Amino acid sequence: APNGARLHSPGVSYGGGSGQQAVTGLMTPGEAAGYWTVVGATDGGCPRGAPVRDQDEVRLFNAKADHWLHSHSIPAPMTQSALEVSGHGSRAESDGGDVWVVELVGVKEWKQKVGVRLKHKATGAYMSCSTRKFSPPVGGQFEIYGKRVHRDAAQRWTVVEGVFFPPQEAEDGAVDEEEEKAAPR
Repeated sequence: APNGARLHSPGVSYGGGSGQQAVTGLMTPGEAAGYWTVVGATDGGCPRGAPVRDQDEVRLFNAKADHWLHSHSIPAPMTQSALEVSGHGSRAESDGGDVWVVELVGVKEWKQKVGVRLKHKATGAYMSCSTRKFSPPVGGQFEIYGKRVHRDAAQRWTVVEGVFFPPQEAEDGAVDEEEEKAAPR
């Protein structure tokens, strides 16, 4: 997020709203609960090493918390005019509320350190980071919510660390030259 917060799953449930797992913005880098795996919206929809392009549909999975980044029409915990973003399901349990559309500006593929917007497919809301902070048990962490208005700086997300896979080789063993140039390192 623009304020430097990292998408995080603190392992606690919201006290109201859906009661699902909280998703927050945390300033601390390197937290295991801050790593998310980007996968296709459907099984097999985003092979490892395949570039993610503008308007691709993806899901984000948090292995530490064992849930998907999710949203729905329930109001956000603090910003009642926005929608709740939560952690939901498990690796084996996913639904349409877990699907996000990648929006790129000025580039063709999502790479490390390239800002993107994530638009929730079912609600049309953009994942945003508030300047508001929670009190305990997640004290000091920022509220993450869905906002239906776009073109807001709070909606730009950047991958700054993680594990990046090179493009997969074609069946003949050759690497597609276009994919090779686009692969994050």
